[in-house]
Amino acid sequence: MSEEKYVGYVHSGKEYDSELDRLERQASIFEPTTIRHLETMGITEGWKCLEVGAGTGPTARWLSNRVGSKGRVVATDIDMRFLERLNIPNLEVRRHDILKDDLERDEYDLVHCRKLLEHLPDPEKALKKMAHAVRPGGWLLVEEDDYGSMLSVDVTDPSAVSLTAALRRSFDSILKRSPVNPHFGRRLRGLVEGLGFVEVGNEGWTCMTRGGDPLAQLIATDMQLTSRLITIPAGVVTQEEADKYCRLILDPTFYYPCYTFFSAWGRKPIGEGRT
Repeated sequence: MSEEKYVGYVHSGKEYDSELDRLERQASIFEPTTIRHLETMGITEGWKCLEVGAGTGPTARWLSNRVGSKGRVVATDIDMRFLERLNIPNLEVRRHDILKDDLERDEYDLVHCRKLLEHLPDPEKALKKMAHAVRPGGWLLVEEDDYGSMLSVDVTDPSAVSLTAALRRSFDSILKRSPVNPHFGRRLRGLVEGLGFVEVGNEGWTCMTRGGDPLAQLIATDMQLTSRLITIPAGVVTQEEADKYCRLILDPTFYYPCYTFFSAWGRKPIGEGRT
């Protein structure tokens, strides 16, 4: 593993085309789950919606179409390269750092983020700011990864024991040495309930993945970049183990449970607005 130090959000500063490709592949895999939850919430014409960490804006575009000309969507990100190209009348794009910049209070019928909190040094602060932005009676939907399920590979595979051990050591080291939390998804239900929201629900989604699948390619890209930017002390994971892990992730004869994509949602109680 690399000996460089962690320098912030692991995908910031990536080349335009490669980051655009990564984000679009990510959206193609997880956007259907997001849309399914949003449809259940009954989003309709005239709603005001906030998408935090909007990336290339697929969810923001869907929301803009859903709320119509009488509605409004705000899409924020710290990296504006992909949002600035959007030209939709009822969509505002805004450069915004969720940990530093203010949000309107009690303003939005829906606030949503996906694969954002797990990268932040203070995810609870970010979540509380998003919760404050929800109007009384409005919805909050947060979606994050949890790599814990990748530790259980087929025990009959000779690579299983060594791979599981290497992954566990690597994730434990990342948790100790950087803001990135590879197990953050499992916290979502408790965090949303801790906000005092009602009608709280949650769901975890995973699948049996084969090396080389679109999801496997996304995992390999994410993990390779993370390993370059987060210091893993010598001896925690050897270069040989790291290389073997990447080969297995992309090997079409290798099957493994993917990480779990967790979603959690809740509604802000009436009367719980600005004080």
